[in-house]
Order: sequence, then C-alpha cells, then structure tokens
Amino acid sequence: MSRFRLQSVLDYRRITEGQAQQRYAACLQAESALLGKLNDQRVALESLYSGLDQKKSEGISIDELLLYEGRISLLVKVLAEMAEELERARELVLARKQDLLEASREKKLMEKLKEKHLREEAGEFRRRENIFLDEIAVQRKKG
Repeated sequence: MSRFRLQSVLDYRRITEGQAQQRYAACLQAESALLGKLNDQRVALESLYSGLDQKKSEGISIDELLLYEGRISLLVKVLAEMAEELERARELVLARKQDLLEASREKKLMEKLKEKHLREEAGEFRRRENIFLDEIAVQRKKG
C-alpha cells in the first residue's frame, strides 16, 4: 500500500487542533477565574452595604460614613471594570471556540481524505488480487 500523500498535512491539522483545544481551555479557565473574582467582589460589596446599614442603625459618624462611601464607590468602580474584563474574556472564549471548530473541521476533512485513500487502496488491492487469482485459475485449466 502506498503512503497517504497528505499525511504530513493531517499530522499538522491534528497538532493545530490540539493547540486550539489548549487555547480554548485556557480561555475558559481564565473566564472562570475572573468570574470567581467578580463574585468575591460582589460579596465584599454586599458585606459593606450590610455593615453600613448596621452602623447607620447604631449611629455613625460623618468620618465613618465617608470611609464606607469611599470604599463602596471604589468597589463599584472595580466591579464595573471587572465586568468589562469579563465581557472581553467571553468574547475571547467565543473566538477560541470558533478557532477550535475550524481546526476540528479541517482535521476531519483530512481524515476523510485519508479514509477515502485507504478504501481506494484496498479496492485496488482486491482488484489486483482477483486478477491474480483469475490468472492462476486459467493456468490450472490449461495445465
């Protein structure tokens, strides 16, 4: 049987798909980590709000109120920035997913070409084998 002429292309497509899988997994992991940090900041903000409410009910000085409001303002700003970063991370995840799908499609195409090549080779082998067996049968009838 002859070697599949495009084997090096198929090997390259397999490597490309593996790399695309790794990039996609890394983006998913980064998105998940960012989501965890965002949730932690939300919990911290809720804690600040509840602490402020408790202090207000007990009585709070202007200085403490200003400190709480400054911290709350800072956390709100951080949350907004993190939300934007999360949106960018999600866009990157989608882009990497598309890259992975494309790499998988290209690899699958090459695998189908290889399967077709192998089927053709097997068919050619069977055809030659049948010719050979026919020749042997004809020689036996003559002899």
